[in-house]
Parts: sequence; structure tokens; C-alpha cells
Amino acid sequence: MQPSSSSPSSPPAGAIDRWLEIDLYWFDHHDILGSARHFWERSAPLFTGVDGWRGVILNVGWTLDYIMDWRGREEDRIFFPPMQPEPWFEVGGPLPGTTEQRLEHWKTRFARPAASLAKQYDPWTYADLRHLAGALREQALAHGLTEIRIGTLVIGYKDLYGGASAWSERHPDAFVKGFKPTHQFNAPAAPCAAFPQGIPVGTPFPVAFGRQWGCLSRALGLDAIVLRDSTFLEVSYNRAGPFGPLAPSAAQAEAWHRAACALVRETKQANPAALVIGYSNAASAVGDWRANCVDVEALAKEGFLDVWIDQTWAGAWNEVGLRYNNFWNYPAMGWTYQLGTLLVHAAMLAETQVRHYPLVETFDAWESWDVIHTAPDRLRWGIWAYSHAAVKTPHGLKLPVGTYISWANQGKRLLSAGDIAFLAREINAATADAKRVTAVAGPSLVYHRDALASLMARAAPELEIKEWIDEQAGTVMKWPVPILSITRMEWLSVVEGDAWIVQTPVSLSRHNRATLRRLIDSGQPIVLVGSAAGGIDPELAAALGLTLPAAGEASLATAADVTTSLPRWADGLEARFPLRQRITQPGARANAGVLYSIAGAPGLVVSADPRHRAAFWDPPEFSYQPGVPLRTLLGSPVPYVLMARVLTGFLADTGALHAAKIDPQQTFSIAAWQIDGRQWRLLAGNLEEGWRDDADHTRHVTLRLPADWVNAGARERRVSLPQAGCAVLDV
Repeated sequence: MQPSSSSPSSPPAGAIDRWLEIDLYWFDHHDILGSARHFWERSAPLFTGVDGWRGVILNVGWTLDYIMDWRGREEDRIFFPPMQPEPWFEVGGPLPGTTEQRLEHWKTRFARPAASLAKQYDPWTYADLRHLAGALREQALAHGLTEIRIGTLVIGYKDLYGGASAWSERHPDAFVKGFKPTHQFNAPAAPCAAFPQGIPVGTPFPVAFGRQWGCLSRALGLDAIVLRDSTFLEVSYNRAGPFGPLAPSAAQAEAWHRAACALVRETKQANPAALVIGYSNAASAVGDWRANCVDVEALAKEGFLDVWIDQTWAGAWNEVGLRYNNFWNYPAMGWTYQLGTLLVHAAMLAETQVRHYPLVETFDAWESWDVIHTAPDRLRWGIWAYSHAAVKTPHGLKLPVGTYISWANQGKRLLSAGDIAFLAREINAATADAKRVTAVAGPSLVYHRDALASLMARAAPELEIKEWIDEQAGTVMKWPVPILSITRMEWLSVVEGDAWIVQTPVSLSRHNRATLRRLIDSGQPIVLVGSAAGGIDPELAAALGLTLPAAGEASLATAADVTTSLPRWADGLEARFPLRQRITQPGARANAGVLYSIAGAPGLVVSADPRHRAAFWDPPEFSYQPGVPLRTLLGSPVPYVLMARVLTGFLADTGALHAAKIDPQQTFSIAAWQIDGRQWRLLAGNLEEGWRDDADHTRHVTLRLPADWVNAGARERRVSLPQAGCAVLDV
């Protein structure tokens, strides 16, 4: 089925979109017009000069109740679960001192809540919501803002912040953790706008939801819906899904995927004039299909999804001492991991019409964290890095085309005029700069859809071949490998790059195998990433001097050994280090340079052929464990530092941008791109928390620049950043 021709037209080529999220509770339903006027007096500068879709997304009590309980009567009250928000505190900037001192500062910081920022809903009716949508459009005109779109969001949770969805309590079998798109009503449901006689038995949930949204949005004049947490991506904030860590079978995964597609399709077709906006789960993009059982690329190609938001709340998960109930936060979804996820989604969406945005975080309307005031320079890094995340296509670079800002309010306070000025300045500068990018330096990831499709066709919980390229890249770039681009396996023969990091080179077409073999033999820097047991093509393994394991029983190893004694690789690293890794006995063998091994099986191998700059990496397992420091999450930096040193050595050999030294204690982020075919720019970030316990939070790197970047200038550049610092530098 094709989307309706009455779908909203896409912005013109090169246009950039911008959306701002705000909770309905901020508005005064006794003075809707005044509230709308005040909102735009503060927020209008964020939209001035934006030439694409511009809109405001309202949170109407989070749950699906306001949609599913709509009976077509505007005088009806909207149901809001009795939710209890987190307390709010004046958190200030990054915590100074040693870890021990920071823990004490954290306890003091959260000793007493700040003045009340009440988060509760007035007795809103559907008529009030329609009035607010109209008032927001009307008041925007006073600031020269035409065609402002007003939408709402919905989550799939049964309950949130202690308040339960009344509709979910009446229909518990329609949920797992979130929406269950495969659900069909097995008993008559109450009358509603789309089904005045009640929802008939056997009606698929996507049909009921979509038609209800269509009736509601047309009646109230709503232009968009954001399908937020746990709608069609069941599990948020973890690499998991409706059936556990991995899809249990191909049939179950396919059924769930088809139902998710139906949810998007029915929602769109019920009101083709309204935009349907998808939202990531914040964990691995590879996990969308492998764990959450939704093939986002195939869904997008059906043509009913208008926008995809990557919820890059990196600071909300990365910054320590930011939450009153968790000092260490959730580092598995921090700044660099969000970049890895964003890049993989960009590759998935590159051949679709879906408009792709990163999210810019501020503070939270329901939780205690406040990134815009605690770590504004890291937020600046996120704005610049995520807006420049590039896909290398046969037709040139493809970058994000918009920004979703969340939130505009915390309690009854809006973002301040200074906050708005900061956001407008940085987002405008970053997106204008991104339009001028003509090249991106550093290694490019290579997304391999065919390998994932083969896995899903054989889906079983025990099948895993280290396909998690976004997580792996998100760790390696911390030491500091300049990864800011991605391509697809089928494009690899026609795009250019400094180096390639290839996801699971198996299930290869003849053309793709030949491309990889040609790159290896040509001396181009290339790293093949995957499990030695099923994650690398035997012909390519042989080219690197690797003998793959025979079939055997898998076991979990908890330690590995640095095998090389060469200072270039092993300097400053412990000889034996902890890790979590499944290995198959008998293990792989190598006739090449093994940098580290696990129970005798090679973990990282560099080809001994003097023509090659090629390596194979069988990376450790990754964990989403919350509430632990980064060093605990990873177990050891050794596998990632060694991988960073290999890539850096390859880049040095070819004269590309690289760090002069990879120091395990100097975590640092570097990215670089070229503007208008002439000027090169560097983005530097001091992003990491929980790596060192001392009081020195400065970080330093010396970069070696390509000869053609600087002409007669110095080819070495020292970059130093203070705690939580960021710099955008012209070369």
C-alpha cells in the first residue's frame, strides 16, 4: 500500500527542520491565549530563520489514554494518571575533585530540593487542547512564524512515575512492557470516536490506535504525533526486546515487525495530513531488529513514516552526580555511544524519504537532571557532532536534516532567555556549517544489512556474531579515533575514506567479497569486526592469516592476555586483563600478529602481509548495566586501546589525521570535516566520566594533521580541554 497523496509535502531540498517539546502542564488552561503568548515571547528565537518543518510537540499526560478514550466530545475531560515527578534541585556545574570528593559533593548537592516546580495537570478538556493548538499557531504569527505545526507525543508504557494508564488497566493484554502491536481485541471494547458501537472483537490494535488518532487529530487540529518510548520499539534504554535479549525465532520477529509496520501505516493513513514521527530506544540501532524485532529500514521504506528522531539524551545518561538517586548514571548510552547509534540509523535511513534528526537535550520536565546548566559545553559538543554525523553515499554525503529539542520546560519554568540564545546560536551555527560539509576525515563505519538479514532469517537466541558495530565504535572513539561517518557495504566500492571499520563481513555477495579483498590487498586501512565463530568470511580470514575455529562448544571467558610485546602496541597496558567474551573451543588460530588473545584464541589480529594495513577484531561483550562507572562497564580499556592504536597506526602510515599517541588515561573525542572543499575543522570534546579517580579532569591530545590541510603550517597540533570542555577549531 502506498501513502496517500494528501501527505504533507516535504520541505524543499536543503531545508532544515526544528521541533520543540513541552509538557501540557506548563500551560494555564484558564489563560490559554496568555500562556501561548508567553511561550512564544520566550521561544520564538529558536525558530527564526528555520526553513523546514517547524513545530511544537505537547506531552498530554504521557500515556495513550487521551487517544484511546477520545469519544468525539470536546467537553470531555482528558484523563491524566496521578503521576509523581522526581524532586528538582539546583545542581550547578560539573563536580570537582577526586571521586571520593565528588561523591561527597553529590550528597550535599541533593541534600535539599529547590523551590517547588509543581508538575501537575489542570482539568483540561479536549476543547481546551484544541484551543491551545490554535492559540499557539496564532501567537506564532506575531513573531513572523508561519506554518507552525502542533503535535502530541505518546508512550507505550502501562504506567509512568507511579501513575497507571486507565486504558491499559482495562486492556492489560494489549501490553508487554509497552504497546503490543500484535494484539487483537479478544473482547468487545468500550465505544470511542472511531468505533461508536465499541471496538469489535478481532480488531488489530494498530487499526484501533490509528483510527482513534485520526479522529482525534482531525477534530482538534493536530499536525503530528511522536511515537515515543515503547511504542513500536518495545524496550527502551537497553539492548533488549519483547522476547528478551534477542529475537527467539524468525517467525516471531517477523510477526512483530509486520505489526509495528501496521501501527505506523494505520496511524498515517488515518490522517495523512499529519506527520508520523518515530523515536529510537536510545540503545543500539543494531538492536532494533536483532532484539526489538523491528526492521527500521524496511519500515521506513514502506513510506508511512515521516521523521525519525534519535533520542540522543547523552548527557542525561553520561554525566555523574546529575541525578539525586544515582551518582554514576548510565554510561552505556553516553555521548559517543549515541553517536554510534545515530550513525547506524543514518545508514539504515539513507535510501528512504524519512527525515532524520538528533535530539538536543536541555533539562527534563519530569526528572531531576539538568544538562544545559550542568554540562553546557558537552551539550555543545553533542549539537555539533550529531548534526555532522555523515553517511557516505554514491551521490555524496547525507547528514541530519533537523533537530528535536527536549524539553522547553522544567516544572513551571521555561528555558531562560539565555538558554534560548545558547541553543539558537549553537544549533543554527552547527546546522548551517553542516550544510557546507564536503568531506569527513577519519575511519568510516561500514553497515552490513545482509549480515543482519541472514541472522534474522536464522533467528535464535544463541546466534550472535558481534554485530553491534555502534557500541564497538562508540567505545573505540573514546581513545581518540576520529569516527564521524558511515557507509553501507554495497556502496563501499564507490565511496572514499581514510579507513574502514566493517561490520560482520559474512553473507557476502560476490561483489562485496571482491571489494573487501581488493581493499585489503591495496593497503587501504581496514578492520573487519565480528566473531571468529561465524562473523567473518573464511576467504577474508585466510587473507589476514586467520584460521577459523571448528564447530565446538561455546564458553564464557573472563580474562585475556596481551600477546604482543611491541612497545608500539603494548606500552602502558596490563599484560593480563578482565573481559567478558564467549569463545568457541577449539578456538581460532592466527599466522599473523596477535595483539591479545582469549584462552589462546586471537582477539585482535594484524595481518603480517607487508602489503596490508588490515586487522581482524573479535570484540568483547558489551553491557548496559546502569549505576556503574565506565571502567566497571568495560572491565578494561585494553581491547579498545589496542584497537585504537591499530587504527591510529594505519592512519599514520597513510598520512591521515591521527593522534600522536593513544594514552589509556587520556580519553578524548576528535572529529574533523572539510567545508566547501577548502577549510578543515576539528571538533574536540572532553566527554568521559568514571574513568579516572584523581582530581585532574583536564584532557590533552596531540594531533598530527595531513600535509594538504596545513600547506606550510605546523602539522602537529596540541589540544587541551578543561573538565567537560568542547572546542570547534579551524585548522
